[in-house]
Amino acid sequence: MKLAERAAAPTPVKEEVRPPISAPEEPASRAEPRQLDLPVDRPVREPLDRRTAASAARHQAARLGSKVRLRYLDLGQETYQFTIVKDSSAPERGLVNQNAPLAKAVLDAEAGDELEILLGSTIRKAVVESVI
Repeated sequence: MKLAERAAAPTPVKEEVRPPISAPEEPASRAEPRQLDLPVDRPVREPLDRRTAASAARHQAARLGSKVRLRYLDLGQETYQFTIVKDSSAPERGLVNQNAPLAKAVLDAEAGDELEILLGSTIRKAVVESVI
């Protein structure tokens, strides 16, 4: 082959092999949770965020310092939230003294308990929605 022919002939181009383009990896916080292989004989507890607040608080009884949510079952079914305190009552701030009839009726009650509360000369039925 002559020099002129060599220059005119195309040189073979070596093609690069590139991996296919894929979506960028998500940060660990967004990644899908991995399935864990646990022994069958050990029960798996349900995550806390899937349990309702009422079922999580069901094991806690109302005590001094507890925040209680109470729903009356008669008339308009009003809901009240208050804290049982040792100091004087301040209903506008959601504080009820431990010696008040309302607090006495609620003490030792758990979420889901139905109560009959004597308020003045009226007995009202109520349910404890939550105790925190």
